[in-house]
Amino acid sequence: MSSATSKIGSIGAQVKEGGFLGWGGVSKQVFVSTKVTKTTSVDGTPTFALEVIQYDDAKGTNPKTIATGYTYTNSARSGGEAQLGGDDFTRTYLDVSADIKNSNPTLADDITGGKVNRLIKSQLKNDQGIKALAQTPQERDVADSMTGSSNRENPNQTGGDTSTPAPGVQSDFSVGDNAQTRQSYDLTLRYPLTLEARTQDTLKIDVLKFSPRKIQGLGFTRGREDGTRSPVGSVILPVNDVKDQNSVGWGGEKMDAMQVAMAGLALNTIKDGGEGFSAQAKEILSAANNEKSGIKGSVAAYFAQAATGTRGLLARTEGAIINPNFELLFNGPKLRSFSFTYRMSARSEPETTQILKIIRMFKQSMAVQRSTSNLFLKSPNTYKLTFRKSTDAEHNFLPKVKECALISFNVNYVPDGTYATFENSSMVAYELQFQFSELEPIYNDDYTALDGNSDSQIGF
Repeated sequence: MSSATSKIGSIGAQVKEGGFLGWGGVSKQVFVSTKVTKTTSVDGTPTFALEVIQYDDAKGTNPKTIATGYTYTNSARSGGEAQLGGDDFTRTYLDVSADIKNSNPTLADDITGGKVNRLIKSQLKNDQGIKALAQTPQERDVADSMTGSSNRENPNQTGGDTSTPAPGVQSDFSVGDNAQTRQSYDLTLRYPLTLEARTQDTLKIDVLKFSPRKIQGLGFTRGREDGTRSPVGSVILPVNDVKDQNSVGWGGEKMDAMQVAMAGLALNTIKDGGEGFSAQAKEILSAANNEKSGIKGSVAAYFAQAATGTRGLLARTEGAIINPNFELLFNGPKLRSFSFTYRMSARSEPETTQILKIIRMFKQSMAVQRSTSNLFLKSPNTYKLTFRKSTDAEHNFLPKVKECALISFNVNYVPDGTYATFENSSMVAYELQFQFSELEPIYNDDYTALDGNSDSQIGF
């Protein structure tokens, strides 16, 4: 049996000791890795056994197994285990150890459906050693159930799935990640280090793996699987300057009498055939008879202008123009942008490292990615911005932000105009400028989806 263990990851979790589910919990870093062992079932079906290991620190001190799981190929399964992913045929279950359930029930909940669960999924999905365990198409199909997403680079290779996708569903087009493409970042970054999310309002920025929308019917799916994608990096910052600007595209359009007449004929003919054409033609003739003298004058002015190369002859001679039917018309939605500027001045050596990691994460995650063969360029990571109250809940009095792209990220290494460093060579201060743009416009029903029009929050 072959196995692989992910690197140790950490996540900030609320741990309440002694089985007490009320107040009094402590927030601490939980260090875990996930071990996957490839086995086979009695009937020869590939399966994977999971083991979640907790440590006292990032160095791997005092390892202990806190949860175990396995892939299970069957459409029927009962029990209270946590399901990590899968479909009607292949599922993955995760059982938390009895010791954790009894001593740390909140941590147990985090393992089955909270932050720790998301960290486990991220390790299963992104660790190269774990991904390498699945060698055959059948093994890859089973391995996919561990996270509910595909790690396959070429689904149509020999022996793979060559079936035609269902109508209205976009086929899988995976060009593969370059082996050097970074798949995850630190999930616990913050500035300043003394920032306490439970005592002050914060801006949380999560780094996400880009997810394209799928073709559905005459359009595209509305969501980007926000609920199923775990962050691959995260930073918490204090709230500073917050502004939004909602705008919609409107523009002036003209449509003169001749264009109105032709458009009316075309529309009525398309809708009602010959009868529609006859009815509209009668209306046009009737209107022309009512404006007989005006039409005669405008026709004369048109030919006179053409002969002499002049303009505005009708206005000069008659004091009139042909009605352009000028009107302001809706021509489409617009995308919103958000700008933030942060000045970061380290007050300790650990904080210089934190600032370095924050800058590195945004620079690398916004960079264009290359496919395995370098034939394709892939979308950079995207970002989820969340304004949070001191209780960690989303802020109802600040705007919601849809998934964003980082359009530009500028760093001024000498914001005071004088080059100065600490003993470890870190700059004394950095100025970071973010320019985010939402991937999708804001629609009226987006507000309804938030609170059912109860007006309990500002919304987008």
